[in-house]
Amino acid sequence: MYLKISFLFTLFTFIFSVNFNAQEIGKILSAEAADSEFGKVKESVSIKTSEVNNWIGQTEDKIMFRMANKELTVLGDSRKLLYSASSYSENNDTFYLYSKTKLIELISKGKNQNTSFEIRGSVFTISNGIYTLEYSVPCPPICD
Repeated sequence: MYLKISFLFTLFTFIFSVNFNAQEIGKILSAEAADSEFGKVKESVSIKTSEVNNWIGQTEDKIMFRMANKELTVLGDSRKLLYSASSYSENNDTFYLYSKTKLIELISKGKNQNTSFEIRGSVFTISNGIYTLEYSVPCPPICD
């Protein structure tokens, strides 16, 4: 009996972790809907989309962003540093985590040569063309 319960628990845990990891993080809205829902952009940094695509190519699943004083820092899977506008040392700063696939979708829909990383009050958004990506998760605590 104990062996069956242990096996079922292990199976349930595996299925749950696969489903959570397969879940895409982020939602694409029109820029107009983002303005309405989250407010106007307070702070923004524009980066060439070709550079953003370079970051995407350096990570397998997730991509994380943090902006402070108009200085952007980008991390990939396992909080690997992909880009920093200033000197960055590994610490427990909170980053905004998105699925790599959602950022690819945003760029594909927006078709703009520049991508904007934005602060709207306490919300971090990414915009390309007339589309905006939001609904990130904070890392930490949710990093995997």
